[in-house]
This record gives sequence, structure tokens and C-alpha cells, in this order.
Amino acid sequence: ALAPLGAWIAVTGRFDWRQDVVLRNGMQIAGLADLAVDAYTIADDPSFEPSVVRALPALGAELRWPFSRVAPGGAVEVLEPVAQIVWAPDSLTEAPNEDSTVVEFDEGNLFAFSRFPGSDRRELGARANLGLSWARHDPDGWSASLAAGRVIRAEDLGQFTTASGLSGTSSDWLLAARLEAGGLELTNRALFDDEFGIARDELRLGWRQRHFDLAASYIWIGEDPAENRPEDSAEVYLDGGVRLGGNWSGDVEARYDVTAGRLSNTALGVTYRNECVSVDLSLSRRYTSSASVDPSTEFALEVALSGFGSGHQGRRYRKSCGP
Repeated sequence: ALAPLGAWIAVTGRFDWRQDVVLRNGMQIAGLADLAVDAYTIADDPSFEPSVVRALPALGAELRWPFSRVAPGGAVEVLEPVAQIVWAPDSLTEAPNEDSTVVEFDEGNLFAFSRFPGSDRRELGARANLGLSWARHDPDGWSASLAAGRVIRAEDLGQFTTASGLSGTSSDWLLAARLEAGGLELTNRALFDDEFGIARDELRLGWRQRHFDLAASYIWIGEDPAENRPEDSAEVYLDGGVRLGGNWSGDVEARYDVTAGRLSNTALGVTYRNECVSVDLSLSRRYTSSASVDPSTEFALEVALSGFGSGHQGRRYRKSCGP
């Protein structure tokens, strides 16, 4: 069934606090607090109240104990176990969800208060975030890192889909590896369960030089009807960029759907950037066709203004058109 169409205006805010203490044995203990506040005005959607105001407080404690050593030859190695406990309420008033429909679990948000990418959904419930990382920096110019982690919950509140790797009282295991040497970068990130059944895997090879960079990725994601994916999905993603001189750069990308056996997206863009403004002009083509989605071409112009004070991300204005 189709959900009723609606329109809404949202204002959100987030306040966070962190206090770190370093003990004599090298342990790092931190106290954490977070408060997210959202206000929605909703029209033409009977699924929600016309006005929604909500607040989600969260408290946490974190323990880190880094170990480091200098290996023979001068390489520096760092091993760091991390344990974080977070408490948050088990419920929150529902609001229209536009920016948090797909969740990606990775080493970047393992210790985040919320793993949803936007503010329309907030992560609820008490949980423990556990992780272990290792890194090596070699004086010969290469480095390697490995990170593993998992989320343990007091109760399964049904917030996440199976493919996200975060469903249930125990999340999938997260394993991420990275190797860098001479401009080459190889990364792999995988999510798997206790029986080593893989829910998601991403392999990326990149080559970065002074005037250009190239990268190729292979992404495999398991089936999940909750994410409108009735079968396993695999894609190859290619992207590259070139510095054209001055403040100009160009980029190109293409995405190939391995499962369907066809090209799904291509894009070409030119960017001008200085300390005050960034202007992006792009042309993209979507080839995917289905009963409800036709191939389309889009032209887009995005202008981002910056330099209005330290710490500000700037203001973005985007205009696009296409059939």
C-alpha cells in the first residue's frame, strides 16, 4: 500500500558534552552526555500529529586503554581496546522519516550516540559498544590498520533492518582493514554474524597522485525486503578526479549493477573552489528502469558559501533539473 503524501518542516538541534580523564596507567575514562531536540510541523499526512516536538537525552561512559610500541626497524604500533556504555530512553515520538531510511554500520559510527545518518530517526535503548583497533605506521612509507567491533543491546527495539547489521540484541561483527603504500589504498569492510554469514562486504582499491585519483569498489549486500531489496545485490563503482589547475577540478563516476547485468548510473562534474565559495556543475544519467522508475538525465548546480566564521560548514544552494 502507498503511504499518504505529506509535507513537513523540521527544526532540529543537538547538544553534546564529553569529559576525559587520563589515569597514570594510560587508561582514558570519559563521561558522555547528549541531548537531541526536534520540532516538526506536518501537513497532509494523517499518520502523524500536525505538530511534533520531541527530545531524546542520552548518557554514557567510555573506557579506552591504548598500548603502543616501537617495533624493530622503527615502526610504531598502537593497540586500543574500547568499551562504551550508553543509556537512552526506549521510545520516542514518531516523525516522518526522509533522511534515515538506510543505515550503514562502520568503524566511523561504532561509538556514535546514534547510527542513523539523519535526524528523523534517533537510536534508542541501553547498549554497549565494544571495539578493538590496531594500527602500524612504518618508516618506509606504508601503514596498515585493523578494527573490529560489536554492539550489545539490553533489548531489541526493532529499530534496524537485518541488512544494516544492527538488528537484534547483538549486532553483526564489524571488521574493517586498511592498507596504504605509495599512493595506493586498499580497504575492506565486512559485517558478519556468529556463524560467519556475511550481511555486507565492501572492497575498495584507490590510487591517489598529486594531480589525479582513481578508485574502484565492489559492494555486496544481502537481501532484505525491509530495504526494498528482495534478493542479494552486488555493484561495481568506479570514480576518478583530476586537478585541472588553479581552483578547478573535475570528476567522473560510474556504477554497474552486477546483479542486473547493466549500467545503473554515470556522472560527470566540474568544481570551482576557493576559500569563500564552492561551485559544482554536474551532469548525471540514471539508466535503471522498472515499472515505476524510468531512465533520466539530470543537470545540477550547487553553490556552497563558506568563510562566514570559524567552525561553520557554510550555506549550500542547489538547483537541478531533468526529465
